[in-house]
Amino acid sequence: MQPSKSKHTAPHDDALWAECLQRMLDSRARQPEGDGWKTSTELLEIRPMCRQRMMELLRAEIVAGRMEEFRGTQIVNGCPKPQRWYRPIRRK
Repeated sequence: MQPSKSKHTAPHDDALWAECLQRMLDSRARQPEGDGWKTSTELLEIRPMCRQRMMELLRAEIVAGRMEEFRGTQIVNGCPKPQRWYRPIRRK
């Protein structure tokens, strides 16, 4: 077995690795499907208030059956992070 000529990979190999690693990260993200989902941070941008108050309101709406919650993950700085999304339940 011959030793490697270089300790580093070729730029082409680096690009393949980057693409492969990105695919692995993307596959770990679990985000809701459909329209109307917002995170609590996004909701606070729409209607500024204390975060604690926002969470109390969301919990009350979920318990009352007027809001649904999706528990998933999103990739932040290359790491999967737990994330919750919310959306109103549309009555027919």
